Amino acid sequence: MNRIRIIATTLTVLLFFTGCDKYHRNNYVGDWEFVTKKLVYKRVDNGIEILKCDTIYYSGKISSGSNDKELVFQYTEGDKVSAYLDIEGFLYVTPCGAIGSNGYFEGNSKVYFDIGWEYPDAGEGHYIIGTKK
Repeated sequence: MNRIRIIATTLTVLLFFTGCDKYHRNNYVGDWEFVTKKLVYKRVDNGIEILKCDTIYYSGKISSGSNDKELVFQYTEGDKVSAYLDIEGFLYVTPCGAIGSNGYFEGNSKVYFDIGWEYPDAGEGHYIIGTKK
């Protein structure tokens, strides 16, 4: 009887420390429909001037990254980004040079995130909404 209790306790502890984040992440992996607003602007004396504003509809993917907390988003044909997922479903997007980049999942079938880049006299923002297929 003691032996069974030890085995059950060991398995519970192992599952607790190794399985939670991986399985949580896997809820979001799959095919997604993304709507992305891309905004390019430049700084002017009294604020900003919008140079370009596009809305892109794309059938993309969210896939597993290289570790248990990473997701990879292909949200347009030419845009792919990695993000780290916390246990609450919040995303921390980490593309090179990005600022103000974050997002969150709403349940298992909706995601919202944005990515912004700043340049000396200009900037670019991607505002993304995804719905799981």
